[in-house]
Amino acid sequence: MGKRRFIKPDVVSLQLELPTNRTARAHNRQVEEKVAGEKIRRKPGRPKKLVPVAIAISHYARPKLGKKEVLHLTLKLRRGLPNLRRQKAFKAIERSFYKYSRGDGFRLTQFSVQNDHLHFIAEADSKPALSRAMQKLGISLVKRLATLWGVAGSLYRERYHQHVLKSPLEVRRALLYVIQNGKKHGEVRPHERDAYSSAPYFDGFKGVAAKRDPGRLIAEPLNWLLTKGWRNLGLIRMTEVPAT
Repeated sequence: MGKRRFIKPDVVSLQLELPTNRTARAHNRQVEEKVAGEKIRRKPGRPKKLVPVAIAISHYARPKLGKKEVLHLTLKLRRGLPNLRRQKAFKAIERSFYKYSRGDGFRLTQFSVQNDHLHFIAEADSKPALSRAMQKLGISLVKRLATLWGVAGSLYRERYHQHVLKSPLEVRRALLYVIQNGKKHGEVRPHERDAYSSAPYFDGFKGVAAKRDPGRLIAEPLNWLLTKGWRNLGLIRMTEVPAT
């Protein structure tokens, strides 16, 4: 059987075909339109593949990054997976952080683990450095969590979301959002630190010192915005909760 040849609308043959299939019916419709002097519509092509919105909007081009850029990163897991705010899952996540919190041109400085997503405050020296670091961290998290839960396939709902923080106010708001995210979701009491975050190691609470040294769990920031800039707007109160 030879390859089917599709006729362009402006050269539609007037010979009708037996309407045994979709293509023949479309051809006959074109013949009727040509005889009637109407605009000839094209034959229907292959149906468009529907792409989930979460995947479609995740493939935008990443912006270029400068040296020591400060970022708020969000990593969402697909629906139906176990809760991340459990001791075994959190320990698996911590092991990945210990290994990949710092790399060539990348520093993970704060984090928060929620039921089905993770928030990071990080620094990156370039777009490739960020991509390499997030790829390594993402693969490590998948391997450890998939082994723990006994699941297969990708665990992520979409690519990680990134937002570049440019001002002391943006950085303070992002730190508040990440460190106190558990309180926003009602998972943590007002005067407590979120144990499923870097809050126990955070030294930016007003009148409250960090509880312990994080070691290599998180990295020391280098950008002025994270070291001193945001503090000029006031330290974070223990009971302070993100507005949104």
